[in-house]
Amino acid sequence: MAVDTPLIRDGGIMTANANFYNPGTPLNGPGGSGQFLALVISASKVVSIASSPTAGPIYGVLQNTPIAGEPCDIGILGVTKMVSGAAITAGAELMVDSSGRFVTWTAGAANFKVGMCLETVAAINNVFSGLVYSPSYKVVT
Repeated sequence: MAVDTPLIRDGGIMTANANFYNPGTPLNGPGGSGQFLALVISASKVVSIASSPTAGPIYGVLQNTPIAGEPCDIGILGVTKMVSGAAITAGAELMVDSSGRFVTWTAGAANFKVGMCLETVAAINNVFSGLVYSPSYKVVT
C-alpha cells in the first residue's frame, strides 16, 4: 500500500498552469488527473507536468487535483505517492518520463535523479511510495 508521510509540502504557493483535475485529454494520474505526477516550474509561481528527464529538476509531486490557476498542494521533500511509468524495483533511483510519471533512472543524456522507489512496482500507471529528492540533480554520464 502506498503511503505519503513524512512529507514536506510547499504550502500552496504555486498554481496550476492547466486543468489537473479532469482535463479534456486525460493525464496519467488516478482518474485521468495530474495527482501524484512530477511537476516543474514553468513560470513565476506556476507549475506544469514534467515532460522530460533532461529538461530540468522537478519541483515536487502533485498531491491534489486543481484546475488552472488554483493553488497546488505539492510534496517537495520526503515520502510521497507517485505514479509509475513502467515496472520499477524497490530501491531504484528514479527519473521522469514524458508524461510526468516516474521510471527507473538510466545513465546517459544527463537525466535528472528525482527520487527513489520504496516498493516494487509491477506495472505502468500504478501508484507507489517513493522518496522525492530536493533538489533533483543531474548526473552527467
